[in-house]
Order: sequence, then structure tokens, then C-alpha cells
Amino acid sequence: MPVVQRWADLRVTVLLERLRVAEVTRGDLVRDVSVQGRVVAAVSPTVYAPAAGSITLEVDAGATVTSGQVLAVVESPELQNQLQQTLSSLQQQSVELDRQRIESRQLALENRKAADLASVALPTCSTAMASRTAGPSKSGPAACLLCRLRAD
Repeated sequence: MPVVQRWADLRVTVLLERLRVAEVTRGDLVRDVSVQGRVVAAVSPTVYAPAAGSITLEVDAGATVTSGQVLAVVESPELQNQLQQTLSSLQQQSVELDRQRIESRQLALENRKAADLASVALPTCSTAMASRTAGPSKSGPAACLLCRLRAD
């Protein structure tokens, strides 16, 4: 209570005309300011290109840009040569892959042909082997395809 007593004992008075009384409400403080000026970036990074070349700016200074927009293009003969070499290598590898696929199909067809010939020769050989075990063969080694292949 000492604070209240000191306040009540004050001898200073203010005229009523100088006082303004208003109701206090809660709200947002809005203050509009109109100024002219120039905005300068606080941090201005240095941009480096991965290779030497000439730069063509796609945007004028002060223009509005969007995220992902191309700002400049680096034209580099060195990078163009590397790109052409890589594309040439890709084309060579693609041709080599096609060649190996063809060879693989040819080999698969040859193997299938040999398997088909063997499946045809198997019954003949089985018959020939059975007749050999029963007695001397009248037709000789020519009766069995596999026997002919072995003889060669």
C-alpha cells in the first residue's frame, strides 16, 4: 500500500481539458509508409561456371524473375565437344549392344537346332543300342545319328 499512499499524496494536478479519456480495445497496429528507394541484396554471391565460355544473360537487370527461370546461358566449346564425344560413345555402345543381341539370338537358335536334332536322334540311338546288345548290327554305325557323329 505504500505506492497507493504516495500516489494519493501527490500535489500535482492536471486540468481536465488536457486529459483525454478513451476506451481501450485490443487490435492490430496498422501504419502505412510510402517511400522511394532501391533494394540491394545483403549478400551478393559470386557465380562460377563449370567451364570457360561466353555468357549470355537471359534477364535484364532489375527484372522480376521466378523460381527455376534461366538467368544466363554459358556457351562453352569445350563442353560442346565433351557432349558430342559422349553422344558418339553412346551411339557406339548402342550399336554394340544390338550386335550382341543378334549374336545371342543366333547362338540360341543354333543351340535349339542342336537340341532338336538330339531329340530326333535319341529314339534312333536307343533302337540302335538295343539291337547292338541283342546281336550284331546289320546296319552298322550308320543306323544311329549320334553314332555317325561320333564316328566323324
